[in-house]
Amino acid sequence: MNSYIAHMQRITSAKEIFNISKDQRNKGHKIGFVPTMGALHEGHLSLVRRSKSENDITICSIFVNPTQFNEVSDFQHYPRTLERDAELLESIECDYLFAPSASEVYPIPDQTVYDLGEVANVLEGEQRPGHFNGVASVVKRLFEMVIPHRGYFGLKDYQQYLVIKKLVENYDLDVEVIGCPIIRTQNGLAMSSRNTLLEEKQAQHALILNQHLAQAKKLIKDGEAPESVEEIIRSGLKTNGVDLEYFQIRKADDLSNPSSTDEPLIALVAARFGEVRLIDNMNLSLD
Repeated sequence: MNSYIAHMQRITSAKEIFNISKDQRNKGHKIGFVPTMGALHEGHLSLVRRSKSENDITICSIFVNPTQFNEVSDFQHYPRTLERDAELLESIECDYLFAPSASEVYPIPDQTVYDLGEVANVLEGEQRPGHFNGVASVVKRLFEMVIPHRGYFGLKDYQQYLVIKKLVENYDLDVEVIGCPIIRTQNGLAMSSRNTLLEEKQAQHALILNQHLAQAKKLIKDGEAPESVEEIIRSGLKTNGVDLEYFQIRKADDLSNPSSTDEPLIALVAARFGEVRLIDNMNLSLD
């Protein structure tokens, strides 16, 4: 689909990336966009590859967005590996790396309180007040700068994906939001930039999340009620020493509480391993 631009270009200016995108649009080219906070791994690279297969031009942004962190220490400790990230993107022929400063993204502070619906208030919304408002702020701003046709988001952050779809719908943004499958390590851990902060024992312990999600899927398949499955899995995680924030089964389309097992369901979990907070999820559809 795409014709690689010979050598990946690194852009830091909002005005410059806007002009590049506008020029590409004027040529009739489709633009795919992968917004990230860096510390790239195979999950991110899978999004870039997907974009390359479906668009003429692919832009990946790296910006550690301060407005979506609830804890200052979390923001400060978030891994930053820009040069390594750039090499990875170059290796898979990404066309543009957009790595702006905070002043480029937010020339003036965004005080908007975004209308994101109930999907932004549950789960992560409860645990991290204001988080999704920060996500909405940066994604809307990036969309305005990059003006893509399609935006690609990993489904590990499933609730974020639904929130961004709601943002696009409520603010009439002309971007197709595409969710891409979770990429896991060989032993089942969902790939995350935060995994690099885990000690070896913590990384081994974290495998329990995927194992219990798979158990939840089996229990639903065997006809157990969602409330019963939640109790079983929470108990199992806590018995195994997991510092659990939540494990919940919700309707996959809007994260409301399920009324039956006949509708598409998703199980979502958040837990801490030492200082590192991980999230994961699994579609419970009876495939």
